[in-house]
Parts: sequence; structure tokens; C-alpha cells
Amino acid sequence: MKKIILSSILALSLFGNNIDNAQLLINKHEYTKAINLLKPLALKGNLRASYLLGKAYFKRKETYSDFKLAKKYLEASNYPNANLYLGKIYQLGLGVKENTQKAIYYLKELNSPESNYLLYKIYSQGKGMIKDTTTALKYLQLSAKNGYKNAQYALGKLYLTNNAIVDKNLELASKWLKSASENGSKKAIELWNKHQLWRFENK
Repeated sequence: MKKIILSSILALSLFGNNIDNAQLLINKHEYTKAINLLKPLALKGNLRASYLLGKAYFKRKETYSDFKLAKKYLEASNYPNANLYLGKIYQLGLGVKENTQKAIYYLKELNSPESNYLLYKIYSQGKGMIKDTTTALKYLQLSAKNGYKNAQYALGKLYLTNNAIVDKNLELASKWLKSASENGSKKAIELWNKHQLWRFENK
């Protein structure tokens, strides 16, 4: 009995080590190596392995079939973060037919700063649907408030001029471009300096 328990513990430990190693490989952009580690675990029903395998296929994008395999394993994982990649797959038509409504479904399910930024882009562009600038602004503000630098930059840039989404407001442009620059956005720093936005800071 003790031998069986010990074998089970060792097996679980190896599972965990392989998955952690695969995560490190993905971080280093060594996707094929990660895929080779994860595939046997995903086939045994490990949900985290399925999620990471789908993510690795999505990021590797060496062949057309990578996106199809990404979709297969992301759906099988039932991981919340899988929704971000599934949303992108349907938004951009990667290995599947473009489907804006499915993209919106997955991105809303996740409700993260990045997914909300992607929802802003979908609603503001109106690709495959009618433009909805009110909803677009709602998602952009939500993403920016939660610290997503691309959203902060986009929102700050919008406030520099009158446009279909917001009225010109240099105080708000200053606020959001400063936040984006503090988060590492070089483009935000360029706009901050170009428009001398320090003049409108904290007004």
C-alpha cells in the first residue's frame, strides 16, 4: 500500500515539474519544447497542461494547424484565461472563420484588463457589427482603470482631440498618458512631451 501511495506522489510531482518547466519554456519562447512536454499530460486529462499546450500552440504559430490545435486544447482546458486566446482566435479568424460574436462572448467571460481592451477595439471598429462607441468607451475606461498600459495610452490619445468617442480634454489626456508612461509605454512618453502635457497635470 505504501509503495502505491509513494508511486502516486512521485507521479504527481513529475506532472507538476513538467508543467512548471513547460511554463518556463513558454516564457522563454521555446514553444516546441514546451509542446513536447505538455502533450502527454494534456492527453491524460490534465487541465492546466491543456491550457498551456493551447497557449503554446497559439504563440508558436508556425503552421496554419497551430491555431486549430490551440483552439482544441484551450477549449478542453476549461481554464478562465483560455478565454483570452479563444477570443483572439475568433476575433482575427485564426484557423477558424472570423466570428465577432464568439470573440465578444469569450472576452466578456474573462473580464480582464486585456480582454476589456480587445472589446474596446471590437466595438470601436465595428468589424462584423455596428459600431458602438458608448460601449467601446466603457470597456476602454475599465481596462485603463485596471492598469492596462495599452488602454491607458489609447484613452489618453483619444482625449487629445475631439472624436467620435470622446470630447477633447487635455487634463484627462495628461492623466492617462502619464499613467501609461509610468507603466512603460514609450509612445505615451512621446505624446506627453510633444503636447507638453505637464501643463495640464493635476488641474
